[in-house]
Amino acid sequence: MPGMKYLLFTLTLAAQDWRYEQLPAAGQAPPARIDGTISYDRDSANLFLFGGQANDTLNDLWAYSLPNQTWTKLQPTGTLPPSRLGHTLLTDNKRRRLILFGGQASGFFSDVWAYDIAANNWSRLGINGAGPSNRYGHSAVLDEETNRMIISHGFTDSGRFDDTWAFDLNSNQWSNISPSSNRPLRRCLHHAVLDPQSRQMYLYGGCASGFGPCPLGDLWAFDLRTNRWTEITGGVQPAARQHYGISFDTRRMQLILFGGSGRGNLSDTWAFNPQSRTWNQLNTSGPSARNRHQGAYAAERGAIFAQNNQINLQVPTDLPATGEATIKVTREGESSNELKLPIVAAHPGLFPFGVNEDKTLNSATSPATAGSIIVFYATGQGTNPTQIRLEIGGQPAELLFAATSPGAAGLLQINARIPTNLPTGPATVKLRIGEAESQPGVRLFVR
Repeated sequence: MPGMKYLLFTLTLAAQDWRYEQLPAAGQAPPARIDGTISYDRDSANLFLFGGQANDTLNDLWAYSLPNQTWTKLQPTGTLPPSRLGHTLLTDNKRRRLILFGGQASGFFSDVWAYDIAANNWSRLGINGAGPSNRYGHSAVLDEETNRMIISHGFTDSGRFDDTWAFDLNSNQWSNISPSSNRPLRRCLHHAVLDPQSRQMYLYGGCASGFGPCPLGDLWAFDLRTNRWTEITGGVQPAARQHYGISFDTRRMQLILFGGSGRGNLSDTWAFNPQSRTWNQLNTSGPSARNRHQGAYAAERGAIFAQNNQINLQVPTDLPATGEATIKVTREGESSNELKLPIVAAHPGLFPFGVNEDKTLNSATSPATAGSIIVFYATGQGTNPTQIRLEIGGQPAELLFAATSPGAAGLLQINARIPTNLPTGPATVKLRIGEAESQPGVRLFVR
């Protein structure tokens, strides 16, 4: 939302006390967004931010100078990566460049890009489909000892993954390093960090809907020397979560975990010690409960967590169904700029995934049966939705329930019966309210 700020917090240890500090930012700051990614360059002491989603997906690149405490919007040369969210961004310190992989926009990506920090230039290192399947919500680390990017797990509308791949930064070639057994459960919306001394990649939590719990709270170590996974169990552990922030403190050699989404949004901070293989909750007050933030590490400032201030709101019900509305946010006496939005009677937007009759999320690996009941959720139905129609594969679906979801403001729940004569495979889904139609690209998988 224009006028909202992209916030940076640091977690440092001073006199045996862990403390959060909000970093100031002079001048223009990045627009508010979700699922953009950050990475830190130690030579320039800059924190880089790429992409994410605001009203649309983005491919802008920003640098925050820790010494100067200012943001700069960069104007790179070369071919820019397409806009995306849910990608990974790593720093290749040996070559002073950023490495970008995967993500999602109208489709999914598995391409690899490099941003040369000194030259301010983007170039593509790998095309879609050259190695792992297209995906977003995966995890990635950079192993400087072997000059490889290691990616693991993730998601597309075909389901979740449990594979692990290495991208050689010398040859720009992929290799599948997945072990044949004992892999972490298929998942997405998680992160991984690298312990450079032991060369263990630690993967934590995430969401395994369709295959297991969502959220997850398990911790796994992948040995980059043997390509083997080991689950770390026992002792006190953080509550399960997804969409959290994580970094690896190379000064104290410990993993730092903050917040995320579990049973509601979380604001706790945990440290994992690889030597003792134990978790410890840090006694500190810091940012309010939140999710969909990002983590990085700067030796001179400690762990860094970044997130915009995002506000979800419901348009007042007594506004006329035509014309314009003005939005302004005021907090502690300071107001944002005004944003004018058109108002219409209905503008339906479907959530991208339906819920099958057995309560699993519909996907290619968890399809629904023709004739069974499917549940979709939508927003933008207006205050008096009439003539609600759901089409699946171009055919009208029988509506069993279409009203505000119990206990949720502004959320339309649609229970429908899938047409019995649909062919197997993906089918397009459209929601019509009066003359208004939902966005394209929503699919239902039928078996």
